[in-house]
Amino acid sequence: MTENTETTTLTAEQILKSKQAFNDYVELHHEKVSAEAAKGYPPAYIHLNLSQLTQAGSVEIFSGFAHTGQYIFWYVVNEKEEILKSLAFLNSQFKKGTGIFVLKAVLNGDKIEFNTILAPEIKQAAKREVNRETPTKQLQKEFWQLYSEICDEGGLGDLQIEPAAQHYQYIPTGKGGSQLLVTLNVQNSLATVEFMNNNDLDKVAFNKLLESKTKIENNLKGIELEWCELQGKKSSKIKTMIEIKDINDREEWKTVIKTQLAVAEKFRAIIPKYL
Repeated sequence: MTENTETTTLTAEQILKSKQAFNDYVELHHEKVSAEAAKGYPPAYIHLNLSQLTQAGSVEIFSGFAHTGQYIFWYVVNEKEEILKSLAFLNSQFKKGTGIFVLKAVLNGDKIEFNTILAPEIKQAAKREVNRETPTKQLQKEFWQLYSEICDEGGLGDLQIEPAAQHYQYIPTGKGGSQLLVTLNVQNSLATVEFMNNNDLDKVAFNKLLESKTKIENNLKGIELEWCELQGKKSSKIKTMIEIKDINDREEWKTVIKTQLAVAEKFRAIIPKYL
């Protein structure tokens, strides 16, 4: 993609030699350039940009962006092959709507042109394959496939999952040690959203939440919460249940999934504050 440089008194060549000038130039043109680079990709709820004359730093910092629904655009003048290889591996591990683009700035006459030299793999929505094991497993897989599609349509990359023939899916909360669990109970025609801490919400953390129970419930007004302090067991959790009138009604699934997503967003935004 080519951008004019009439907005600065510096020449294109001078911009590509100055750290500050290059950073200012990227800030000015990032929105347009990133939109072009990400054309055809699943939506992400946030875009971040980083500009350097020469790639430097540890790629480990990017691993924390997995499953958060963000695209990172790294603008460089000079790339490093070993860093590109590491970033390509990270891209292969990220879910849909999350990934790293590397855009190289080059001179094209008196203009600056951005070439995409690294981009995430476009992961298509999973095809609705027939699960021949059991009708329940087939239904679970189709439910989570629809969930994934609704996430894509709504730009909810931070709540995205990998469809599978199982009754549960984990979602990160953005706070270390805690996570959400969304479930589908086919036999009882129920869906849930649950807050827990790495499968087992330890008693100390759970008691801390209990101390703020009134505040949490006020902030989650309209959502009926069940506080599950399981005596004698490690696992304790906060959850809400969503009744499903007809477990085989695919149209009703859409309403159920949208409710799960709305509740999950509120759980993520509110409950971790009290830990």
